Amino acid sequence: MRSTCRKLFSVLIIISSTAVPSVFAQDFIELNEDDLARLAIIFSPITEVDRQSGSRFPATVVVSPESASVLLAPFSGTVIHWHESTGSMIESGAALATVRSQEVLEIQNQWLSAASKLEQAEFESSRDEELFHQGIISEQRLQVSKMQFQRAQSAVDVSAKRLQQAGFTQSEINSMPDSEANLGEYVLRASTTAVLSHRAVDVGQFVEAYSELASLQLSAQPWLRIQLPARLAGTLEPGHSFSLAGSGESLTLQQKNLEIDETTQTIELLAEFDSAVSYLPGRVVNVIVGPASGGVLIPANAVVHTADETIVYVQSGSAIEARVLNLEAAGSNYIARSGLSVGEMVVIQGASVLKGIQLGLGSDE
Repeated sequence: MRSTCRKLFSVLIIISSTAVPSVFAQDFIELNEDDLARLAIIFSPITEVDRQSGSRFPATVVVSPESASVLLAPFSGTVIHWHESTGSMIESGAALATVRSQEVLEIQNQWLSAASKLEQAEFESSRDEELFHQGIISEQRLQVSKMQFQRAQSAVDVSAKRLQQAGFTQSEINSMPDSEANLGEYVLRASTTAVLSHRAVDVGQFVEAYSELASLQLSAQPWLRIQLPARLAGTLEPGHSFSLAGSGESLTLQQKNLEIDETTQTIELLAEFDSAVSYLPGRVVNVIVGPASGGVLIPANAVVHTADETIVYVQSGSAIEARVLNLEAAGSNYIARSGLSVGEMVVIQGASVLKGIQLGLGSDE
């Protein structure tokens, strides 16, 4: 370590006394080609900020809030079977889940009882109408029979409507007296053709009435839910572009929560993919959040930190200029909104050596 320091000190002394003719200002250093080679100074051109430039944050693939359909359990019960897996394309009316429910069993028993009474009331009403025409019973007795028939019909209709809420068709309801195998069970069916994006309850779990049982994605295009620090999210507006790290798929910011999470000091954003993707809801990906407005990309190895200042060494004619810039972090690199232009050459190797030369020449010794 001491040997290395002595060598560096010797190089600086030699350059300052012989190789470097002059420093015409505190912010400029003149070096010839031999000096650049001896100090291993390497330059690189400044480029525009691209889609892979920015800070990276985890994000979760979600169903589009504009095309999601949540299916609620019409009655409480226990899920005993899922007929489709998450991600499957479901046709309208297809069975999704079978639920065993005490509530449904009670309604079925009510319908069976009401149907039995209706059958008896219908027989008595037809019989009394025939007896009335024969002059055997009075009209008042006939009206009583008709009223009993109407009440029995109403009870059957009420129970049938409640069973239809549970997904039973009229033919399934009418066949209950002949088949008791599935009493106490109901089937949740797809309300439209869509992708089954979420199963909220596992087999064997209890679900409350009117709570979520499944979600359908009407559009195959998912969105991303992103939690960003409030400081960063505050600069972004709908229409801002994001991209996924690695794969590069682009997204557009669609919705921005205006409330800050007090616990995490973050703001939730929802972004939509610009093209078709195959990600399933629940997957976690890394999204790159670039600056809200333009700028140029500064490599991290081109930046030198001195106290509260950030300095970048820029080729300026036959000299190297030390520019003090206001930079923003962009992942492992930085972004400058002013002070540098695309195409300018900056030092990406040897910046710390230049800093040492600059400080040495800037002293009174």
